[in-house]
Amino acid sequence: MPDWIAILETSDSDDHMHKHYPVVRHPAGLEWTLFKKIPLLTVVGFAVLGMLWVTALIWPWQSDPKAVDDLIRRIEFALIGAAIFHITMMVTLAIGCVVVLIMKGPRYSADSYPVEDAERPDR
Repeated sequence: MPDWIAILETSDSDDHMHKHYPVVRHPAGLEWTLFKKIPLLTVVGFAVLGMLWVTALIWPWQSDPKAVDDLIRRIEFALIGAAIFHITMMVTLAIGCVVVLIMKGPRYSADSYPVEDAERPDR
């Protein structure tokens, strides 16, 4: 059996991390405000893209029907790309907010040990 498995089996998982008391949480900042607004931002973004699509379809184009069809097809492809970009940005924003929320959670520290080559030796 490798040494690292034996170490994992013998270590007690509750002993190596200690919560600092009193638990001090940082006040909610921009991340919580943004996290709450993500559903609204998603719906508004898709609504704007949908309105642009409908506008392109009902616009009274003054050109050759084949050229209008090609233009509408290009507009639809651009709107599909914008929709994919929008949902990607909303997911990225959500992940960023969750990371900041986790980072502001309660503080834990592992058992410390004295460092012999410390920059400030005992005087």
